[in-house]
Amino acid sequence: PGYLKLASETRKYRPLTDAGKTTTQRFATGDRFARVTIDGQLGEWLLYRCREDDLLVHTSGEMTNPLPIEQQFQAHAPALVTLACCVGDGLTQPLLLVELASNRIDAEDAKTHAQLLAALDGANAGQPAYSHVKPQHVLLLPPEALPKTVKGTAQRGKAAKQYSEEIHAALGRTGDVPTLAGEIGRAHV
Repeated sequence: PGYLKLASETRKYRPLTDAGKTTTQRFATGDRFARVTIDGQLGEWLLYRCREDDLLVHTSGEMTNPLPIEQQFQAHAPALVTLACCVGDGLTQPLLLVELASNRIDAEDAKTHAQLLAALDGANAGQPAYSHVKPQHVLLLPPEALPKTVKGTAQRGKAAKQYSEEIHAALGRTGDVPTLAGEIGRAHV
């Protein structure tokens, strides 16, 4: 990622205005891009992927972009899920905190369980293997359980801290944590 064909310029601050303008302010965007070619277009283009601070860096050094995982999971189970939050910065792999749409949702119900598993398959599709979320790493939470921004999106850092015990219990397969793989302690919220 960086400026095409100018590796020496990558991660340097760029001016806010064109050359010759008076401002000397500079900033780093923190945006991540992928190089792509587009049929019918000459050369390479940059495709926006995410903000650098959105990336989860695992203990292996691999990085996971949580946004497509969250978006795809929510898109595949909109009647069951109000919000998904992918965490895993500093952990061995990503986990998904899923806020269920209602307290009446029974994750043990065969149809509901199948829909949630299908949503997980959709979220994992197109992700590298190290970014796949396993069913035992999908933590099922009651409605309104995740901390949110004013815009209504999950606050990833706060959520990871708030549910740190449950996250470590899911990674170690211990404790009283409801997951999509079945019960670690209890089966549903």
